[in-house]
Amino acid sequence: MSSYTYQNVDFVTREQRIRFISRVIPFVDLAFALLITLTAQNKMAVFILAALNPVLTVLMFNSGFRSRYEQQFNLAAVVTNTIAIFFLFTLAGPAAPVYLMGVTFIGASCMIFVDAYMVMPVIGGMLFATAGAMWVTNRSALDILIVESILICFTMLMTKIVQFTMFHGQVVVEANSQIIAQKHQIEERNKDITDSLNYALRIQRAELPSRSDIFRALPDAMVLYRPKDIVSGDFYFFKEKDDFIYLAAADCTGHGVPGAFMSLIGMERLSDAVAKSDNPGEILNLLNQSLAASLHSNTNKAHTYDGLDIALCVIDKSRKLIHYAGANRPLWIRRQQVSGIEEIKPTKVCINGQPLEQGAFASHTIPYSEGDAFYMFSDGYADTFSGDTNKKLTSRKFKELLNNLSDKSMYQQQHYLDQFLENWRSGEEQTDDILVVGFKMKV
Repeated sequence: MSSYTYQNVDFVTREQRIRFISRVIPFVDLAFALLITLTAQNKMAVFILAALNPVLTVLMFNSGFRSRYEQQFNLAAVVTNTIAIFFLFTLAGPAAPVYLMGVTFIGASCMIFVDAYMVMPVIGGMLFATAGAMWVTNRSALDILIVESILICFTMLMTKIVQFTMFHGQVVVEANSQIIAQKHQIEERNKDITDSLNYALRIQRAELPSRSDIFRALPDAMVLYRPKDIVSGDFYFFKEKDDFIYLAAADCTGHGVPGAFMSLIGMERLSDAVAKSDNPGEILNLLNQSLAASLHSNTNKAHTYDGLDIALCVIDKSRKLIHYAGANRPLWIRRQQVSGIEEIKPTKVCINGQPLEQGAFASHTIPYSEGDAFYMFSDGYADTFSGDTNKKLTSRKFKELLNNLSDKSMYQQQHYLDQFLENWRSGEEQTDDILVVGFKMKV
């Protein structure tokens, strides 16, 4: 017979012990039957012997049951048997019912725990009990069997009740303990993860351009930046070189930690590309080529969908021109003298390191006048869900908002957009990173 261990219980040893004990119990019952019969006129002796029978049997079984629950169940059997003995002894009086309970109930109770192993002891105990009871009381076998059946049913019911109560209580206590332990474990892990993300946020913020530098170069500007998960897959870019100002809003694949990794790569590669060219379309081509080396896109097909969408403006203040190129992200313009939002469409290509033709990203040159407003953004704002209707804000609604805010400063627009978003969400979870970059030109 093969053996295996579970929860520190050797099942082969346990089975062998139970088999041995189940063969011994009928002889123990027989000995008690003889003793009770011989002392039938002494009620106290009958009670003590009848009570000792289940106690002795349970102690024998505890040598086979190592599980704490099995020992507790056996203890429950002793308690219920003793209660039943006292109850019947007080009401019934004659020694025979006391003996019947003492011999047969322990077998019935143990049968609940070990099933088939206790069938023979129960049958043997009932036979001995029936014979002894007939001898002492001169009652018929049918009367004795009726009494036995009532007593067995009573003990089995009581044992089941105690067993269920003890087991259910133990399960509830252990389940609560496990839940509390798991709660503490989850809290510790969440704290570790949050601490790591907060440290990663410090690194990401250190890589992002200083807003004070942006506002110094473009006094009437805004940067609405709301990461979904502490760190963000969206990033904004700013740099001054010669007579040009480079400003961009980018949306990397994913959000949270994966998006943050992509944003760090994107910021570094975009800075390298800006150092090599003043043309926004060429800058995006250079960015795409450098990402191919970073993501190994030509050899690793798993990175085919990793990349970023971006809107890039190169501002030439001396000529009052803005040069724009975009990869899936448009440029919106609100002219001072014209109602409505003008849209410059981007090139419908993602920057992900895949081979592209030279000049794949089209450049647009846009003259500007005093007070003209320009907006670049990720898709997070327009894709925000309403907590009331569970519908997205949409680009159309976003355009209407910006058009209606045209007479306000960028600082006021940023504050309004932020508050509007909170009211729109109405407690709904933010589903994506949000970035809106805007600036008004002064001549």
